[in-house]
Amino acid sequence: MKSLSDETNLHAEIVKELGIFGLRTLVLINSGAAVVLLAFLGNAIQVEVSRFDVDLNLIKRAMIAFVAGIALAMLSVMATYVLAQISIARGNSEKQRALWFVAIMTGPAVLSFLSFAGGVFLAVSAVSQA
Repeated sequence: MKSLSDETNLHAEIVKELGIFGLRTLVLINSGAAVVLLAFLGNAIQVEVSRFDVDLNLIKRAMIAFVAGIALAMLSVMATYVLAQISIARGNSEKQRALWFVAIMTGPAVLSFLSFAGGVFLAVSAVSQA
C-alpha cells in the first residue's frame, strides 16, 4: 500500500511534467507560427501576380505577438525556476504564498497563449483575396 507522501510525490511529479510539456508547447506554437508566417510572406512576395493582398502592418503586429509569446513562455520558465529555488531555500509551504507562486508562474504562460491567439487573429486579418 502506498503512503500519502508517495502519492503526493507522484502527483507533484505529474504536475511538473505537465507544466514542462505545456511550456514547451507554448514555445513551439509561437515559434512555429512565426516561421510559417515568414514562409507564407516569402511565397506571396515571389509570385509576380499574387492571389492575395497582404497588409504588412498587421503582419508585423502578428510577428510581434508571436515573438512576445515566446518571450512570455520563457519568462514563465524563469519565474518557475526562481520561485522553486526560493521555496527550497526558505522551506516555506504556506498556502497563501503557494497561491502567489502559482499566479506568478502561470500568468506569463496564459499571456503567452493569448499572444499566440492574438497573433493568429492578426495574421488571418492581414491576408485577403486579391
